[in-house]
Amino acid sequence: MRVSVRIRVFGAATAAMALAIPLTTPVPASAALKPSVACGAITDKLVGTTATSVLSKCTPAALSAGGTAVTLKTPPPGSKKGSLGTKITWKGGQGTTTTAATFTLQPTRGSCPVGMTRITVGPGSVKIVSGAAAKIIKVGEPVSATICAFVSGPKKGQIKLAPGTKYML
Repeated sequence: MRVSVRIRVFGAATAAMALAIPLTTPVPASAALKPSVACGAITDKLVGTTATSVLSKCTPAALSAGGTAVTLKTPPPGSKKGSLGTKITWKGGQGTTTTAATFTLQPTRGSCPVGMTRITVGPGSVKIVSGAAAKIIKVGEPVSATICAFVSGPKKGQIKLAPGTKYML
């Protein structure tokens, strides 16, 4: 009986230590996922309530042809912040990438041209990757961008990247 009590106590103590160690051991910064794709251009067209974007000037070379992104979750018109779901179909049969991110309309236009509103996208992350793109992009990688958009007038819905920025995923 005493042996089994010792084994139980030892087992319980070992289990408690095993649970405590991962909670107290810091994760090195290098272990955090980083974006593996940077696209230097994005254009957008709003047709009804569906936004279709074209990503181009992308690196690495395997995804340099860019892709077409469809917004899966569109915020209500006039939203100043919220969340977006996007599915990118990479050109050349490279697969697809689905992302989810927050967005916020900024109070100043920053480097955006006159008449456009600055929108920050992110934090966000990659949720699903398929095809050859999965060899490059990993689930959990961060998504971010700074976009200039027409939020009213005849060009409403048209976007481009803020000068000097990239769409990162």
